[in-house]
Amino acid sequence: MNQRITGIILKHHDRAQASFSFFTQEHGRVILYDDRRHRTLATLQPGSIISCLVTTEPVWKTNTLEINSFLTTQQPETLYWHHHLLELAHYFLPLEQPHEELFAHVRTLLSIQKAPHAFWRTGIIRFFSLLGIAIPPYAQAHIADFDTVCKKYWQHAPLRGEGPIHIGFEGAFTQIDTKQTDTWIVHNIMQHPASHIFKTVTFFKQLYPY
Repeated sequence: MNQRITGIILKHHDRAQASFSFFTQEHGRVILYDDRRHRTLATLQPGSIISCLVTTEPVWKTNTLEINSFLTTQQPETLYWHHHLLELAHYFLPLEQPHEELFAHVRTLLSIQKAPHAFWRTGIIRFFSLLGIAIPPYAQAHIADFDTVCKKYWQHAPLRGEGPIHIGFEGAFTQIDTKQTDTWIVHNIMQHPASHIFKTVTFFKQLYPY
C-alpha cells in the first residue's frame, strides 16, 4: 500500500542502489530506495527534508518525491554541528522505531542558523537523553533550559535563527563545566561500534575543544 511520508535524509546509504537513511516521525529511521526513473542523487543531500510516496514491501522505496527544504546555513560552525547530528542520528537510531520527540528534536536543531556553542553541546546531550542514555545530574538543568529555549524558538517563527537562541543561552550556560561535558559526550560517541568510521570525528576539536 502506498503512503505519503515526510522525513529527513540522514545519509546516503548505498549510492550504487540509490538508497539513503531516512528519518520519519511516523516510522523512525528507515532505509529508503529511490526508485524514480529520472533521479539526481546530487540534489538529495543529507539534511534535506523531503515528502514522498512510498511502498514498504518488500523494502521501503519511492518513485515520487518532493524536496521541501535544504540545509541553508552560511555559518561554518553550524554546518559542523548539523553534519555531526546527522551522522549521530544515522548510526545511533534503530531501524523502524518511531520516536516523535526525537524527530522533533533533530528537525529543530537542523533548522537553527546560528547559536552559541553551549546550545549545540546541550542539544547533543539532549539527543542522547532521548535515546534513553542516562545523563550526568548536572546536565538536567541545562536540558530544561534548552527545552524552554526551543519552545520559544518555535513560538517566534519569524525570528527563527539567532534571536531566540542567543536570548536564552547567553547567560544560562556560562557555568557549564565544558571539559566534563565534552568528555562525557565524546565518551558516549566512541562507545558506538562503528565510531571508527565516523567522518565528523575529524572536526571534534572544533566541536569539543576541551
